[in-house]
Parts: sequence; structure tokens; C-alpha cells
Amino acid sequence: MAVVAMSGGIYFYFNQSRSTKPVATQPQTVPSSPTTSPAPAGAGGTANWKTYTNAEYKYSINYPANLQIKENNFASYKSTAFSSEYKPPFSNYFNFAIIVQTVKTDSDLKSWINDYVIQELPNGKKGSIVSGNIMPYKNDNLVGYYFVGGKESVNKYIFFKNKEFIFEVALSGSGTGGSYTENPNAEQLLDQILSTFKFIVQNPSPSSQIINVGECDIDSDCKTGYVCMHTAMCALPNIPENSGKQVNCRGLCKPK
Repeated sequence: MAVVAMSGGIYFYFNQSRSTKPVATQPQTVPSSPTTSPAPAGAGGTANWKTYTNAEYKYSINYPANLQIKENNFASYKSTAFSSEYKPPFSNYFNFAIIVQTVKTDSDLKSWINDYVIQELPNGKKGSIVSGNIMPYKNDNLVGYYFVGGKESVNKYIFFKNKEFIFEVALSGSGTGGSYTENPNAEQLLDQILSTFKFIVQNPSPSSQIINVGECDIDSDCKTGYVCMHTAMCALPNIPENSGKQVNCRGLCKPK
């Protein structure tokens, strides 16, 4: 099932990639080249933040300039990881990822999460990865659910949905057996970052904009809610040029 495949990939990413804590010489992850730009001037410590823009899933988010970004493409989902330099002391380490999956289901978000959290546990049995309850989440325009849990580590998971895409934000610790609470400021920083999350609303291209509210040839010449209506004469066979009849076969935009 796609959900299981997704969860397996996330588990590998957060638990296998940092299975042991490194010494200070641990090599850093080489970031990809995502679309970033300076963030608009803000209050407090956000003034020097950068903006990450994802054109594929049409969203943008501001983040501290010291975080590195790495985009990953897996079989059933894509993720973008934001992380500070991976070195001691790990009480300063900060890492979260935005995972996006396309869903082909009409079930609501809560039902999808209820299915998602049932995974194969380290003991080989199926069970829930939730510690506690699945709770409502709201941060400015983001509305969804969150829970704390994991398989071998303690992560915080936040979910919200936009059209056919489910967005998962996973806040993790420094490795297997760790917890996102290793950094006492991690949760507050994540909420501050997510408060800048915006879906990109694209303006229609010039070819799709309304250019005519009167005469028309096809429906796209009319504004929203109108269709192009032709006269009955235009449906007649071709009229000989020498017939003396003048027929204007342009239509008129009429309400649907």
C-alpha cells in the first residue's frame, strides 16, 4: 500500500541516515540547489531569513539562513530537508523535513492519518507509531493534525492537505533513539518557520484571461460564467457569396 511505502521511506531517512552520533569531523550533507531567495524583512530574528520556493508543489517557506537544504526524490514521495550543521552539541541541532505525497483518495485527512500511523514496528508486528493522541493543529493558515511518535526515535509529525497533496512536516532529533526534544528550542522554531508557509496562487496566463465580454468565437473568449452563443443562421449550409445575404457568424457571450 502506498502509505506503507511512504512510511518506510521516511523511517529510513530519519533513522538510517543518522544511525550514530558523529564526532566533530562528521562530513556535512551536501545540499542540492533549490530555489531560494532573501526573505522579506521581518521582525525579531527573522529579518535575515531566506525563502525556499517549491515550484512543483506551489509553496514557499521562510527559514533561518544557517540551515542547509536537501531535496530528495523517493519512489512514492518527495521531501525537502532543512537542517543545521550536524555536530555536537546536539542540543543545538535542528532538523525537519517537508514530505509531499500525491493521494488518490477521497478520504479526509484524519482518516488518511489513521491509516498511515499503522506501520510495521521494529518487533515485526503491525502497530501504531503514535505516542498519545492525534491532535488538531493550526498555525496561521495551516490547519491539520499532529502527533508525537515514531518507531525507534521520537519525532513530531504535522499533517495538512492541499488539493490532491498531503504535506507532512517531520521534526526529528539527531539520530536513532533520539528525540526532537534534544533541542529545547526546536518545537518553537518549527512553529515560527511554519507560520511563514504559503501556498503560491498563480495568476492565469494572458491567453486564459477574459479579453471579450461581447462578441466571441469560442467559450474561452468570454468571462467566467459565460458561454459563446451563435445565431441559428450560422448553423446553415454555406451561403453563396452572390446571394446578397450578409451573415455575421461571431457569437455573443451569454450567461450559462
